[in-house]
Amino acid sequence: MKKINNLLKTLPNIKLICWDLDGTLLDTEKMWYDMDELVKQSGKSSEDIAAEAYKTWGYRANGEKALNYFKDNQIKQVIINKCDLTNQSMLKNETINQTFPFTKFASIISEKSFTTEFTDEDMYQKALKDFNINDNDIAIAICDLPFELKAAKNSGLTTIWAKNVNYPFTQDEEDEIKSLADYYVEDFTELIK
Repeated sequence: MKKINNLLKTLPNIKLICWDLDGTLLDTEKMWYDMDELVKQSGKSSEDIAAEAYKTWGYRANGEKALNYFKDNQIKQVIINKCDLTNQSMLKNETINQTFPFTKFASIISEKSFTTEFTDEDMYQKALKDFNINDNDIAIAICDLPFELKAAKNSGLTTIWAKNVNYPFTQDEEDEIKSLADYYVEDFTELIK
């Protein structure tokens, strides 16, 4: 796993970037990690807590710069996020939609994209198929959690770990991430500088 600087110079044949949402574009992993305690304290359901939080949540630092940079360079961008609750809540977030409207993503792939049971790998395979990515093209997955990196890697994508210092990874999780991620970033400006 190497730190990446300027994604388009490092991998000039990129045709597609698959973004994870929670913990990657949005700094929400700490909330999900603490969700059991938040439910106990508030008496609300996790869905209600998340829906309320997502009304005001914004991008991680410099996320919008990276998204706009790749859009300006005509790279297709897709959100890969299983939970449609998160997607729908974010679609209603005025702050996010003013910065970089979700409608400008080429696609949002979630549980709503499938009519039968599916795996995490199926989500990445759908993105590759939807955008006719072949063996000579490069598709990137930018994620923060090991299972996401594994699904992307198993689907043939180049993987970038969006290192999230707010998530308390175990040593085993960090070791797994190092084995799955081709590159990592600590700040999204590293993708474009």
